[in-house]
Amino acid sequence: DPENLRACVPWSTAIPRAFGFLMASPELSSPLDVAPEVDDPWADLHAPLWGLTTPLWLAPLRVPLALVLICVRLPLLLALLLVEALVFRLAIVGARVPTRLGDAPLAAWRSAVIRGATMVIQRLWLWCVGVWCVERETAPGADLATPHKLIVANHIGYIEIWALQAWFAPGFVAKRGMLDLPVLGSMAAAAQNIFVDRASAESRHATGDCIAARADPASPFPPCAIFPEGTTTNGTSVIQMQRGAFRPGHAVRALAFACPFGHTGFNPCW
Repeated sequence: DPENLRACVPWSTAIPRAFGFLMASPELSSPLDVAPEVDDPWADLHAPLWGLTTPLWLAPLRVPLALVLICVRLPLLLALLLVEALVFRLAIVGARVPTRLGDAPLAAWRSAVIRGATMVIQRLWLWCVGVWCVERETAPGADLATPHKLIVANHIGYIEIWALQAWFAPGFVAKRGMLDLPVLGSMAAAAQNIFVDRASAESRHATGDCIAARADPASPFPPCAIFPEGTTTNGTSVIQMQRGAFRPGHAVRALAFACPFGHTGFNPCW
């Protein structure tokens, strides 16, 4: 989309400045005030299976090692999913789970159990897919003292979703149809996500009201995470954002995710 391409922020400037305009940085007055060079945020950056990014000694071992790791990690992921589903199910026994605007939040102890299980298990999920270390940097002058109930971040795939859950255990904005999925539907409801029917204008409006209500620092609900770009990119750029997350006027915690994939040639972005 040419309109979005003109609003891209190259990662060369995006790491320190991606969300500078949200924090009223004097260096960056708007998301369009960026360096003139533009990266294509939808270019395919995956290296070929036997690409030159792989050391010669490792190339012949990639497929055998991948098969071994899949046989170990996939059962671990499934086991962790079942454990998390069981904890969620026990935590909401006898409770009415909030799925619509106006529904009361879960009791504090139920939310604490769910958030604790989420933060531990999602960190183990990251380990299972090879993300052993997540480096975190705080931008100079960032306000960490003000309560932030809204979290905004760039969207590159699945890694940042698990990372957000491991750090904050937030709720997300999800399709209402997700509630019909076995196991995952009840887990999504227990996490107190915001559910929207995109085909219904009334549902979309109610979702905006729900986001505004949860953005209040006094809200008893868990934090809410939103990807304001509305789509995924390859991680080289930040594209133009939607305004919905910022309309409530409350403080937001802005995060910029980058996934360097080094000599392996694997890029988790899609």
